[in-house]
Amino acid sequence: MKKSDLKSGMVVEIRNGSLGLVLLNSSKGDIIGGCGRDDTIYNTFEGYTEDLTDVEGDFEYDIMRVYNSTGNFILGTIDILSLNLIWRRKEPQLIKDSEVDELIEEIGKIHERLIDIKHYLKSD
Repeated sequence: MKKSDLKSGMVVEIRNGSLGLVLLNSSKGDIIGGCGRDDTIYNTFEGYTEDLTDVEGDFEYDIMRVYNSTGNFILGTIDILSLNLIWRRKEPQLIKDSEVDELIEEIGKIHERLIDIKHYLKSD
């Protein structure tokens, strides 16, 4: 999904969990209402790159999910039961601390073997 694929009425979820309503051609321009930063109630499209990440690199505001809505919006609230997920950001899987420890141990063993090989080669 790209920024240019967003349509009025779609709902986005940003990384911090806030939901916002996509509004194209509003009096404020193309905006995402309801999930603003710095005491605003909306984010402008200019605040996002084409891949829906925050233009300033503030990952908290990256768009993580995009929904179509089959429900109504009443007094600024979004009926989450009416949301249909159409896109989810795929992120690289993080490695667990235990896996890091195992890799460090394995690297240590390889390093010791290389030292042994180096000594063996020097003795010839």
